[in-house]
Amino acid sequence: MRHKGTIALLVAALLLGVGLGYLLSLGLSFYNLSERKPIAEVQPVQSRVDSNTQVIYEREYQRCGHVIISEFPNTIELIGKTVDEIKQLYSAEHGYVIRSEGNTITLRQTVNDWCPEEYEKTRLKEYQGYLAVYKGPDKDHDELIRVTSIKIEALPDEIAAAVRQGQYEFESEASLNDALESLDEYM
Repeated sequence: MRHKGTIALLVAALLLGVGLGYLLSLGLSFYNLSERKPIAEVQPVQSRVDSNTQVIYEREYQRCGHVIISEFPNTIELIGKTVDEIKQLYSAEHGYVIRSEGNTITLRQTVNDWCPEEYEKTRLKEYQGYLAVYKGPDKDHDELIRVTSIKIEALPDEIAAAVRQGQYEFESEASLNDALESLDEYM
């Protein structure tokens, strides 16, 4: 009986040893796999700009908030370049943000100025007692274009007050000229 107990104990020890050996061998093979390095690193191939790539140019003018969207004027310069190469040419330090989606690249430039449309605005103001034409983005950043022969004191009081308060502002030269024609009778 003692003999059977010893045999059972030996069989249990043998099975335990085989089981532990198997578990250790699994652990070592996982360990070796995690230490292995890839033969070659695979990096995604970046596409390059070609003549079929649509390049959109957005200029955001901070002083007026307008965004003008157009085709990029230097598209030829971008042909053959990757997005990363374009980002080096047109960096964030120079106000650019580059986005790429499909076959379209967008260059967005932030400009600390007014848009060209704002510079075309005109207004009537008083200059040395006369009605004068100013041009520029706003009343604090405009320049005197010409002085008319219409005296401010010859205008009706409500028109003279509106001119002095900056209420005679025009989007275009044509609308300014229409207003001046209607005020010609006060010369």
